[in-house]
Amino acid sequence: MPASAIAQGELIWKGEENLAIAAEERLRTLRARHIGMIFQEPLSSLNPLMVCGEQVAETLRLHFNKNAQLAEEETKEWFLKVGLREPDRIYQSFPHQLSGGQRQRVMIAMALCTGPELLIADEPTTALDVTVQKEILDLIKRLQAELGIAILFISHDLGVIREVTDEVLVMWKGQVVEQGQVPAVLDNPQHPYTRGLVACRPGVAGDRHRLPTVPDFLERSPEEIEEFLAGLQHQDESKEAVAEAPVVLSAQQVYVRYPKRRNWLGQIKEYHQAVKDVSFQLRRGECLGIVGESGSGKTTLGKSIVQLVPLQSGSFFFNEISQH
Repeated sequence: MPASAIAQGELIWKGEENLAIAAEERLRTLRARHIGMIFQEPLSSLNPLMVCGEQVAETLRLHFNKNAQLAEEETKEWFLKVGLREPDRIYQSFPHQLSGGQRQRVMIAMALCTGPELLIADEPTTALDVTVQKEILDLIKRLQAELGIAILFISHDLGVIREVTDEVLVMWKGQVVEQGQVPAVLDNPQHPYTRGLVACRPGVAGDRHRLPTVPDFLERSPEEIEEFLAGLQHQDESKEAVAEAPVVLSAQQVYVRYPKRRNWLGQIKEYHQAVKDVSFQLRRGECLGIVGESGSGKTTLGKSIVQLVPLQSGSFFFNEISQH
């Protein structure tokens, strides 16, 4: 803990030991060996100068005095357990050579290889695509069932909390404002902050009324909140207004490709088709979502609109002015 920090209270480990006053040597023993942790962004948490396998093997050597060969073998077994299908390649890969989902699986292997009793998962899926996120959440739940560990899951995503956790504790400005079983808290929130968190999540129905925010609930009395929510139900006329608004941006059959392979003379022999035949219209006051996994072309499409990457073919029209 930083010397400037002022703290009070107790952190009771297994009903006996207060970790708030434990010596640093004792905490080093508990960390990883008894309490594992998955961090939010594995690319900044893993050592960029070490191959991934050595980072996990080092943990096994440190806590169990395993020799190098046994540590490597067990590391590769853990890579298979967490769904890394090429353990030999992953072992010899540096973090930047792996995808986000693969790096997160390496972090999970590192956190669980010592057999901890408690796993702290700090926003473990924030930087991942939704499909990879689902795989990681399923993996954590499966390993929890197999290993019988307790999990403290930290997240801002209420959908993830609903899927993964049994109980939820809602914090606001450093304090607990509501806690209980997940269905009871999220389906019937009592505190204005919790109500704001639940209400300000965009729905899948595509309603275009103004999205509530947390301050809408904190700055109103309970009666005013009910009036505010009722008023939102009468804003559907904005749908017709947006449908008749002028088109700000339109795309017509946009194609973008990158050089993928060159010969020894530097001549391009093969291309990667990043964007293929994309067309859309965006009207004033409208919000258009571009959704897809990593590598699906989302960022390339955005860059192509402002000509940061050249078009292979197709056109963009901004306020009816063509950009080829």
